[in-house]
Amino acid sequence: MRHASPMRTLLIAFLFALGAAQAAPLPHSTVAIDTPKGPVQFKVEMANDHAAQERGLMYRKSLAPDAGMLFDFHTTVMTSFWMKNTLIPLDIIFIRSDGVISSIAGNA
Repeated sequence: MRHASPMRTLLIAFLFALGAAQAAPLPHSTVAIDTPKGPVQFKVEMANDHAAQERGLMYRKSLAPDAGMLFDFHTTVMTSFWMKNTLIPLDIIFIRSDGVISSIAGNA
């Protein structure tokens, strides 16, 4: 009978834990944007922590037209986004702390 080496067992456990951590779904919410033609609603994933914000929408092959991701930094900050490993075209809507859209970066 062959026994697994401790290093192999540790590697398998690490890979399993890594897969479980990446599979954890993000909380969801609905965001409504008032437009001259009426409100437009989006179903958003909430990127509430640094890890979720860093991962963003990497490796996604599709995204529903009414879906998105909300990055709430809990303070007013000037920020930029990197699009590393982003496979789909995205628009980024920058929203001020008072809820007003300050700018839109189309096809970022």
